[in-house]
Amino acid sequence: MTDASEPTGNGPVDNRFGGTASAHTVVQAGDVRGGVHVHQPPPPGPSVVPHQLRAAVGHFVNRSGELARLAGLVADGRDEPHGVRVAAITGTAGVGKTSLALHWAHSVRPHFPGGAFYADLHGYGAGSPVSPQDVLGRFLEDLGVPLPQVPSGRERRETLFRSLLADRRMLMVLDNAVDSAQVRPLLPAAPGCLTVVTSRDDLSGLVAQEGALRLEVSTFPTPDAVDLLRAATAGYRARDRRGDLAALAGLCAGLPLALRIAARLFRLLGLHPGGEFGLPAVAALAGGEPPRVRALLDTLVRAHLLERRPAGRHEFHDLLRAYAAERVRQEEDEMDRAELLGRCLAWYLHTAYAAQRAMAPYDRYDLDDRVPAPATALSFDGYRPAYEWYRAESANLVTATRTASDAGFPEIAWRLAVTLRAVYMHQNAFDDWETTARIGLAAALRTGEAPGEAEALDNLGRAAFQALRLDEAEEHHRAALAVRRRIGDRRGTAVSVNALGLLGLRRRELAEARSRFEESAELFGALGDRRWSALIRGNLAETLCELGRGAEAAEIVERALTDFRALGDRFGEGNALFLLSWARRESGEFDAAGLAIQDALAIAADESNPVWRGHWLAEAARVERARENPAEALRLFRESASVQRKLGDTAREAAALAGAGEACRELGRPEEAVKLLRRAVAGFRGVDAPWQLAGALGGLADALDAGTGAGGQEAYEAARAAREEALRLLGPFDSPDDPRAAALVERLGGLLGGGA
Repeated sequence: MTDASEPTGNGPVDNRFGGTASAHTVVQAGDVRGGVHVHQPPPPGPSVVPHQLRAAVGHFVNRSGELARLAGLVADGRDEPHGVRVAAITGTAGVGKTSLALHWAHSVRPHFPGGAFYADLHGYGAGSPVSPQDVLGRFLEDLGVPLPQVPSGRERRETLFRSLLADRRMLMVLDNAVDSAQVRPLLPAAPGCLTVVTSRDDLSGLVAQEGALRLEVSTFPTPDAVDLLRAATAGYRARDRRGDLAALAGLCAGLPLALRIAARLFRLLGLHPGGEFGLPAVAALAGGEPPRVRALLDTLVRAHLLERRPAGRHEFHDLLRAYAAERVRQEEDEMDRAELLGRCLAWYLHTAYAAQRAMAPYDRYDLDDRVPAPATALSFDGYRPAYEWYRAESANLVTATRTASDAGFPEIAWRLAVTLRAVYMHQNAFDDWETTARIGLAAALRTGEAPGEAEALDNLGRAAFQALRLDEAEEHHRAALAVRRRIGDRRGTAVSVNALGLLGLRRRELAEARSRFEESAELFGALGDRRWSALIRGNLAETLCELGRGAEAAEIVERALTDFRALGDRFGEGNALFLLSWARRESGEFDAAGLAIQDALAIAADESNPVWRGHWLAEAARVERARENPAEALRLFRESASVQRKLGDTAREAAALAGAGEACRELGRPEEAVKLLRRAVAGFRGVDAPWQLAGALGGLADALDAGTGAGGQEAYEAARAAREEALRLLGPFDSPDDPRAAALVERLGGLLGGGA
């Protein structure tokens, strides 16, 4: 029986094309089956208590009625709220919803020792509202979940989030929600948690379905508005007459944020692609020296036109951002606006280029000089500062790509999208990657730059491959190959040929995959590209392992291993060791296989990389099974499955569960084996993995046979049905070119023909 835990066709999955990564993906062009996964930031400590509330406003006036109603949500003398766990604060723009929410939240913070979350959902800003999936991802990281272990799907993020909050008493402020649907996935289920939501929407869905307490905040009456103006201006306008303040309050319509604005920097910030920004980006936009720009930002903060954010960043309220954008349109001519915006976008492009060089040096896109680099572009002296910059600017990078495309800078848009590719594939930033890749392709087509079109097609092809949309990935990669051949791009041609080989490997079209890899290896050999030649040798070795030709694969991968070590490519080295273990195991050299995979696991430990570790643990388990040590194999398979579950990689978790089931059967524990293999079958059904599903079904049938005494006729029928389904799935793979598939078909057919 073929081991359903084998990586066959599913490859070493990569980390967004960068290592052995999450979510049932095969390593692609630019890595060993994908590329190098450079240093991950160290995971935070296991006991994280977030304290994220923004500072309360300095001048809070009245709202006594609203505060009294909110106070009723926290029980007297108790540390848990009453039955209502959601407060919905609604009202028109600028009426003071956020001020009320933060003022009250700070007053009750001691009731929630588990910490406090804050998230601006950007429901009515210039860009798109923040997705619940993105907010959940950030919250999970803030609770101490390492980034590679944050599940990729929203439902799994919700489940993990609610599990982590189950025994906590936490306060959550969700600011500026667009509607109830945006909020609902973020609500904790724990009775000790309380959520405060602000929105211009009436949030009737939360009231009706979640029993939320709704407070509609109205504009200030004139006396309260005058009191607020008096408090806010007391330090420098103490002599203003009450009548004048009443007139100003009337002009402001009782809205605390309706301000009369002047300051050229304030206007210029209306051109920035995002609502939050750091000093370097503002200095690039304004064309000023950072110390002078910092002083101007401080002035805007004191005037309450900007808000301070952590790490020296600043943010607009969405109303003020809209106002600044309107002022810059009216007071700066079109040519000046274009120059200013172009300068800002060029800064993002070249700083992103510097970040990807530091974060993914082996997978970087080498930027040309079509867009001149501004003198203010940042540089980074290592992974950590580049990673921190990317984390802070990730939303702005997507917006900058879109803005460049929409505002007449398509040459920047496609270059920025392609530059971000290496960062995204190493950070599992699936949504941002696909968004920018699609924008980039449309922009490249508008420029008429054929190399850009090819790079953008390649970028979108990789993103589609990661999402297991294999037909779409093939369409983009074939289109990229056609462009590269037309313009005589030999290196690009080799990259695209390799990508098509990976598609063949993923589909278990092994003859096609081998042919493509050999063609790509010849092209890279002629170019003298040592790393790419090593990458292709690794892909070819994997194909040979799938064909059961271990000795031949080992010879090839030994050469690749030497090159990766010479290049200092740690993932390349680790993945080559994984392949060497597989090849030695296929050849019956179990001790050599064990040494190789232990060396790979040592690299994963050195790099603190759970993605690599989870994948390579499964190979260590297969080696132990081959050594006839099923108890140790079971332990390793279970450990691998646990890691993959945390990473959200359904296919790899299913493979590890299948291996654990086979080990249980060998230990004489058929009932446990059946349970594990049924979980593996369910996992494989959820992804595009017919080969692995067939193997798991065959293993399930064997386990059912082993326990037939307990299950009787029902177990017999279930085993037969599993083998019949496995045979149907194996039909497309049954070929003389694939001896492993042919042998599996023969075995299953024989068992069925024999009445098993």
